[in-house]
Amino acid sequence: MKRLIIIALAIAVVASGLVACAPKATPTPVPPTKAPPPTKAPPAATPIPYPEPPAGTEMVDTSRFKKDPPWVIGYSNASTSNSWRIETVAALYWVAEQYPDLVKEIVHTNANDSIPKQIADVEDMLVKGVDIIILAATSGEALCPAIDKAMAEGVPVIILERGVECDNYVTFIDANARGQAGFQAEWLVNALDGEGKVVYFGIIPGITISAWTEETVRGIFAENPGIEEVAFDYGWVSRSKAKEIMEAWLRVYDEIDGVIAWSGGECLGALEAAQEAGRDDEIKAWACGDDQGWLQLMAEGINGSAYASYSDCTIDALYAAIRILKGEPVPKLWKLPVVGITHDNLDDFVIMDAPATWYACRIPADELGKWIELASTK
Repeated sequence: MKRLIIIALAIAVVASGLVACAPKATPTPVPPTKAPPPTKAPPAATPIPYPEPPAGTEMVDTSRFKKDPPWVIGYSNASTSNSWRIETVAALYWVAEQYPDLVKEIVHTNANDSIPKQIADVEDMLVKGVDIIILAATSGEALCPAIDKAMAEGVPVIILERGVECDNYVTFIDANARGQAGFQAEWLVNALDGEGKVVYFGIIPGITISAWTEETVRGIFAENPGIEEVAFDYGWVSRSKAKEIMEAWLRVYDEIDGVIAWSGGECLGALEAAQEAGRDDEIKAWACGDDQGWLQLMAEGINGSAYASYSDCTIDALYAAIRILKGEPVPKLWKLPVVGITHDNLDDFVIMDAPATWYACRIPADELGKWIELASTK
């Protein structure tokens, strides 16, 4: 499918040193138009060519981590409390199956958004003898001692999509939350012609990407004084939570022109609240995430945008792991490209018959459900 090709090509262009996605859906407010079943796309997990890194790129010598395959890959997941995080698990198992000679086993742990649980998870992985750890951190600071311990024991650590406040790791695969938030904010400003009252759903309190995205969004709003942020709260990447928050805002504020939220699910919940209050027509623009339920509503005509959120970034993490365990150099920072989704390129990402809680990703559309079901058991 075109959406697989676009994401894979974008990563191939930007990648600076690595070789080269759900729970039962809740019906969306507007029923999706039926489309023919998606055709089977070829696997997208062929290694991405290793380009010459840009001048000045800090490269990491990984020769001390070189070992013979097959390897045991550890994935210390912050949680599986939402469908995005479940899809990261699905993507990792999907891509690992394509490298049976290299990957012996995936050890996945779910910290349930608990810092102590994740610290214990990392320590347990070391006891089990994993060869490498992929870490999506629950805290930017509290996981640093566990990272230090793993590195001291010769187990390389890949930081994935959530940054940490220490640098004793091998590589950070940055899903580019700052860039994604920048795209959202700029699109919303333009969609409102620089004038309007906006409500803002943050991500999750206490994680690094929350601070990064809030700073980025508010920086862009500050450059556009006609935009007024009238309300903010954390949506926790939850449709039901966002609906509850939006119901309260609608009671307080007589005018809401735009909505910005990290996920499409939050926008779906907020839209439901606005529809029930009879005020959905007054909201002129919605900047959201790439949940299929939201993309389907965009296809139905709502004035919205999204961005490729990289729910499949564990694919990139496995490619990094392969390079590291082969002793090949990797960049200290690999920042994934920002891919904005508007009505101009929506067809490349939307699956009209997909559950609302799926995300745009590189797993072939006709296989995605199987892998999400598997991930839900891990």
